[in-house]
Amino acid sequence: PPGPSRGSGGPRAAKMNASTRGKSQKNDRPLPQPPSDSVSSMRISANGVMLAAASWDGSVTCYELQYQSGNAQLTGVVPHGSAAAEGPVLALDIAADNATIAFSGADCKVRLWSPASGTNQSQQIGQHQQPVRCLRYLPDRNLVCTGSWDRNVHFWDMRQATPAATFQVDERVYAMDARFPACVVGTASRNIFVYDLTAGREMKRHMSPMKYQTRCLSVFADNQGYAIGSVEGRVAIENFHSAPTHASRNFVFKCHRDRVAGSQHEHIYSVNDLCFHPLNTFATLGSDGVFAFWDKDVKHRLSIHERFKHACPLTTGCFSPNGAQFFYAVGYDWSKGAEQYNPQQMQPSIWVHNVTKAEISHRDQKKK
Repeated sequence: PPGPSRGSGGPRAAKMNASTRGKSQKNDRPLPQPPSDSVSSMRISANGVMLAAASWDGSVTCYELQYQSGNAQLTGVVPHGSAAAEGPVLALDIAADNATIAFSGADCKVRLWSPASGTNQSQQIGQHQQPVRCLRYLPDRNLVCTGSWDRNVHFWDMRQATPAATFQVDERVYAMDARFPACVVGTASRNIFVYDLTAGREMKRHMSPMKYQTRCLSVFADNQGYAIGSVEGRVAIENFHSAPTHASRNFVFKCHRDRVAGSQHEHIYSVNDLCFHPLNTFATLGSDGVFAFWDKDVKHRLSIHERFKHACPLTTGCFSPNGAQFFYAVGYDWSKGAEQYNPQQMQPSIWVHNVTKAEISHRDQKKK
């Protein structure tokens, strides 16, 4: 297990090599009928035909994704209804049936909604004592996993009102991801909890190697570790099974920062979301309005996309199951307070970026 935190400037700090800046986003296009407030979470169904978006306006919006016959080219995005909660919706996921959306948020409730039902009515399946910040669906066990500010991680089997299992953590849950058999939870204390869902127990616990608040985390696509994003413009890479001889596999790097002209100071932006591509490369999205693709294995930034840089933050994103599309949400995250909010410039929107092989594939280590 990782040792005690060394801080973001300690021996684990690493520099990511950079590729050419400013990859094109001229063909990125917005989705129709976005929510009226910033998007907090997005997920795509396993078959790639449904996109669901949760918003601070209390809505869950569903889109049907249409593809050209015989290939992965996206030809259309059609709104397919919405459901409402009793407060901001903070997290969602899509069940294995590719038709049911599980969502949760500030009203402390866990709900299911089926857009195909033709109604906006949802079914409550669970309840926390405080807002529910995180939610993941576990297809291997047909369970909904939720993490709350009440310091509990509950697992719901959707057939009963009480949790099938519970893990208690030390503080409010700020970030969480689950990919069976692993569940990783980040709390307000900066502690990271790793659970083995097969054994039903805590596998390890450690302090985040970064100095400031955990904002997001994501388990690798190959399920060998996880990445942690922080409000301080840094990402930590942690492997589940790192031998002491492979200590360099766990490291921290800077991102989403701008050097102030003529000085040694930097503008630092929060890493608002992390998501892994099927190739096990990954994306970061920041409050600077930038998303970037990274190869952790050779410590290299593959591409950077700056269409909305300094115009509006990016709040969340997700890859399609085949990795051919990247969806990202634009909207204010209040990281600079009410005085910096420009409602005309910062209208909430969801965009789709067609991912090319050159900007997401692993960099040949021999050419590093």
